[in-house]
Amino acid sequence: MGGWRSCMLDKLDPMGSKPLGPNSVVRYEMFMSTTLSPPAHGMSKRDANALNRRHRIILSAHELARENGVAGISFRDISARSGVALGSLTYHYKDRIDLFRDVAVFSRDRFLERFTAAVDSGRGEEDLAQDLANLLELLTVTHREQLFADYEFFLYCINNDGLEDIAAEWSERSMQLLLKRANEATADMLNLLVEGMILHSAKFDRLFPAQVARPMFEKVLASG
Repeated sequence: MGGWRSCMLDKLDPMGSKPLGPNSVVRYEMFMSTTLSPPAHGMSKRDANALNRRHRIILSAHELARENGVAGISFRDISARSGVALGSLTYHYKDRIDLFRDVAVFSRDRFLERFTAAVDSGRGEEDLAQDLANLLELLTVTHREQLFADYEFFLYCINNDGLEDIAAEWSERSMQLLLKRANEATADMLNLLVEGMILHSAKFDRLFPAQVARPMFEKVLASG
């Protein structure tokens, strides 16, 4: 690895962080290269290092939620997983709600990127059932390991004052994409079906490969 994404992984940083373990380094590099943007041109080394630590904290919190659920996460756990010193972690995030907002935004934005790639294709309604079926397979089969944590943070936002806007935008932005390819009533039913299938998969460990999901979307489209 090289460049800004790995600049702090092989040595202690000024705030007392420790490097991630070998396996986590690989996951971290993949995460940084595919999900998070590099520092803006001209950003100071101190600011770049701070951004690096925040990204490591977010990734580690998401991993821990996937393993143990949101309720079981402590700052000490995140510090140990990320290699970011506890004092540095609490400098960046004053409490769990402050941190979990950023993790939930990460989960939401990744979901919406995948939703956009699947739905905002410029194709017509006749292909929408297959596009949504492919999306469900991507989320519930291909990236199944991420789905549980995303579900946990989605529910956390719904159940905590001040975070409902994240969950609301999760749904509203997917609805806007569906409106490009279906009328309002049909788009609303499709959006509810997608959300329900995702939550059902996360809660009850059910997979929705494309061949299973497609007939469900076809029924909604036929009724519209």
